[in-house]
Amino acid sequence: MPKSKRTRPIRPTEAPLPPLSKDYNQSLIAFALESGRFNVETEKSKRQFWGANIPQLTQGIDPSMVFWADWFMYCRPLKTGLTPLQTFLSAYQGRLTPEEAAAYRKLEQSVFGVFQVNQVQRDQSVTIRDLSSEQVYEVTERRATHQLQVGFIISAHILPLPEGWRFTGALAPWPSKLKEFIPGYINELDQRGSGPGNVRYVPALERARRSAYLQTSNPRHLEQVIALYQRGRNGWARALELLRPMLEQEPFNPIVNFYFGLLAPHDLEEMERRLCLAQSVAPDLTGPRGESIDSHLVLTLESQHKYDQAIAIYRRMIQHDPDDSDAYFNQAQLLTRLERGDEAEGLYRQAIRRFHDDHWGHYCLGTLLQKRGQENEAREQYGLALQKAYWQLHQWPDCIDDEIVREMEGALRSVGGDISNVPPYKPGIWTWLGR
Repeated sequence: MPKSKRTRPIRPTEAPLPPLSKDYNQSLIAFALESGRFNVETEKSKRQFWGANIPQLTQGIDPSMVFWADWFMYCRPLKTGLTPLQTFLSAYQGRLTPEEAAAYRKLEQSVFGVFQVNQVQRDQSVTIRDLSSEQVYEVTERRATHQLQVGFIISAHILPLPEGWRFTGALAPWPSKLKEFIPGYINELDQRGSGPGNVRYVPALERARRSAYLQTSNPRHLEQVIALYQRGRNGWARALELLRPMLEQEPFNPIVNFYFGLLAPHDLEEMERRLCLAQSVAPDLTGPRGESIDSHLVLTLESQHKYDQAIAIYRRMIQHDPDDSDAYFNQAQLLTRLERGDEAEGLYRQAIRRFHDDHWGHYCLGTLLQKRGQENEAREQYGLALQKAYWQLHQWPDCIDDEIVREMEGALRSVGGDISNVPPYKPGIWTWLGR
């Protein structure tokens, strides 16, 4: 019986080449996927791209997975030192027409980056500007003109095809308010040797983009940071140690930036930048006591003598929450220090109308009027302040410090008033209805 001929099995790198598609990118993907090419390298590359936080596919296509696939094909060298794109060109050498070879080689000039959409011509093209290089590209793709709007900030991968620049499937949005922070971040990457053109650039951009959507890599460490912050200054050094590597991995995570800002009081500019960044991504984020980002940011601005910006924040705080009494009084005190007494007086009177059973607005207004020499008007305000303070203490004992009460009583005497003549306060109906 004749012996059967034994054939040598085909290794993955020697697998038959798949036919070329009219879609250049699809041809590359087919080359990578068919017969298990590069399987050994893909899992390792995922860890290089995302670190420990590899996204899990649930339903649909995660844009981050597409960015990884494009980066793997176009940027990441294999063990041979060639990228999959270069490996493709080598494998198909002699099988491509001169025009095809030129078109595929041009793909090595593809661009990954963060772009702002500058113009959309319906059913024709999208004009985008690279926030790092300032280079402008006109991308001719009908579908994108229906998906994108002027002002959008996107991560994207664009290919230089014979008919013009085209998007690949690697396209995902950023929060638009991060526009002013992204060039600085890319510059930091450049200084660390991971900027445009480096193999680490695209993974860093994609991790940064995901971090803006609270894709935190280490929730346990974040919980520790919050607990250490609440513990007081004794825990702050350790909290900063935990935050620094997180900030490098998640540069736009609003919670990481918020706590890093709070824990960096020695550097007011850095504190301001981190708080502004956190607010750009998550304007409704609150601290461990329920306080707003604005309540921290405004103090940072005042400490840097950026008074106009601080006043604008106070006004925003009042607009956002008209019952935030601190925003009225702190702003009025700042205006007083800036010798803008008329504005301060208006704000105190606004607070008195808003918080009609509270004593503090009357006392502050009385102090302002007394400094102006308006003693009769100051006496009236001090009397109203004590009237409401005595009533509050009767309703809720110990709700006001004794020292504050004595201070108000002394203020009334200083303008010729008598605390024994302060009449009892009669709250309006709204008080009893809970307003």
